[in-house]
Amino acid sequence: QHVNKAFADMMASTLRPHDTMWVHDYHLSLLPKMVADYERAKFNANVIRKVYFLHIPFPTSKIFRELECGDAILEGILN
Repeated sequence: QHVNKAFADMMASTLRPHDTMWVHDYHLSLLPKMVADYERAKFNANVIRKVYFLHIPFPTSKIFRELECGDAILEGILN
């Protein structure tokens, strides 16, 4: 969470409306939601395009159910 938060803080200070943010791989799974929360606070809308790319096949729903933080990870990815 700390690394994702550090990235989100940096992205929040540099992203502008209509920018595209690419997130590569599972290490930053929480980043899209964190940036979306920033967007809603600053612009009152989602104004940044977020693209999430995994270098592995997308995990099954069973994986997310078994992880303690699975809900947060899935919400972060799908945001």
